[in-house]
Amino acid sequence: MARRTTEALWAEIDRCDAFLRIAEDFAKVFFPGEAALREAEEGLPDKDAFVASGLRNGATLSQILSGYEQAVNDHMAAFAMTAPDAVAYATGLRAYYRERTGRELLSDFPPPTRKLKAIVKRGKIRNDTEFYLVKECVDDLEDDAKTEALGRDLRELLGAYEAGG
Repeated sequence: MARRTTEALWAEIDRCDAFLRIAEDFAKVFFPGEAALREAEEGLPDKDAFVASGLRNGATLSQILSGYEQAVNDHMAAFAMTAPDAVAYATGLRAYYRERTGRELLSDFPPPTRKLKAIVKRGKIRNDTEFYLVKECVDDLEDDAKTEALGRDLRELLGAYEAGG
C-alpha cells in the first residue's frame, strides 16, 4: 500500500472529525440522554489539541487517523444492523448529515457491509481498525438470516486475528 502524504492524512482526519461532530450534534438533538452521558464521560476533544497530544506522545498521523476511523466505524456499524433502534439511528443520521452538508453520508462514508465483505474476501483482518469494526458488527450479522453466513465468516477471522494470525 502506498504511503499517504501528510496533507492526505490531515485531509482524512479533518473529514472524519467533521463527520464525528455532525454525529455528536445529531445525538444531542435526537438522543439527548445518551449524548449527555457521553459528554459527561469524555466529550469530543478538540481535533487540533487531540492530534497535537498524540504527536507529543509518539503517535504518528497514521495512528491518529486510525483512531478517528474507529470512531467513525462505531457510528457506521448501525448501518449493518437490523435492530429497530439501529435502523432508526442510521436513517436519522443519514438525513441529518444530508441536511448539514448537502451530501449523502453513504457516499462520503460507505456502509460497513462493503468493508466487511472485502475483509472476508481477503480472508484476513489487517489491523485493529478492521478488528473493531468486525467485532462491533458480527453479532448482529449472525442474528439476521440474510447475513448470518457473512457473520460466521467474520467470526472465524476475528478468532484468527485474536490468535495472532
